[in-house]
Amino acid sequence: MFKFIGSNGFLLVIVLLVFAFWLFRAVSNAGGRTSPEAALQIMNQLGDDNFILLDVRSLAEFNQRHLRGASVIPLNELAGRAENELPHKDKAIFIYCASGNRSAQAARTLKNLGYTRVYDTGGINGWPTNLQQ
Repeated sequence: MFKFIGSNGFLLVIVLLVFAFWLFRAVSNAGGRTSPEAALQIMNQLGDDNFILLDVRSLAEFNQRHLRGASVIPLNELAGRAENELPHKDKAIFIYCASGNRSAQAARTLKNLGYTRVYDTGGINGWPTNLQQ
């Protein structure tokens, strides 16, 4: 075994670096962005009444196109409206926006307000078009 390591040390270092990078990405993404595909799987497991799909774009953007079943609270109003409109802090909330910037900000805002099951799903374009209206 040591002979193998000695003659293939460079290859072993590369494999260990790739593994370390993969592990770092997995750990650093915990609580980070959730793909729409993963979100759909979780939503299906939870059932329709056990999650909120939240659009944090402007009302005008929402009216142009949004995901079926979504509620809208624009990012600039979220901190002031969350307590009243999202009273269950342990209910799963899946957030999206146009590109992923506002959804990330909204996820941080909700987590800071004590919401425990917040999923940032990025931009609407990442979602299947058959779910958009």
